[in-house]
Amino acid sequence: NGKSVPPTPSVANPQPIKPIKNFMSNVARGQTTEVHAHGEITVAKASDSPSGNIVPGNDVTLAKWNLQASYEETEVRGFCFTIINAPNQTVAGPAGNGSLNGTVQFVRSTGQVVYSMVAANLQWETCVDLSQYFAVPQNATETLSVKANISQAARGSLRARLSKVKGMGHNSAFLFESRGDVYGNTLTLPQQVPLPPPELAV
Repeated sequence: NGKSVPPTPSVANPQPIKPIKNFMSNVARGQTTEVHAHGEITVAKASDSPSGNIVPGNDVTLAKWNLQASYEETEVRGFCFTIINAPNQTVAGPAGNGSLNGTVQFVRSTGQVVYSMVAANLQWETCVDLSQYFAVPQNATETLSVKANISQAARGSLRARLSKVKGMGHNSAFLFESRGDVYGNTLTLPQQVPLPPPELAV
């Protein structure tokens, strides 16, 4: 019939693969790219998060976390957290074991306080929506610290946890949330020295 028949593909005679036109304008033909509908935010304990022994006082840093935004700039809009007395797993506030008093603050690396609350209102899991959002640039990291006033009578140890960090993508306007619970280190408080028996007391 005069029509040419294309050769049958074989190892010896491979057929060229036509590049597929990518719908992303900044990706050249023939290249591949990983496409995400929206950004992502991940949380990790910072390498310089406090550890070991701590002493009672005001504005004591209990933990530091790194928030990383992937694929697009992300606006952090809220999170959940817990501060517990580690030995007996109770809330470390006046309503719990009384380890904390005054206020609890979450602070950025810039020094900006993004959230503050009275320690008496701590819950087993306290979830908050920020009144002022802050942005984490695309593929960059922002450090978030939690600070609190530790009572002079506090004993045992303290540990803070961060979870469910809520973000909104700058380009996608899509809301998403971090996965899992990320704990700070266990911080040991001074141990209470027992009083001597009355006959030995000076």
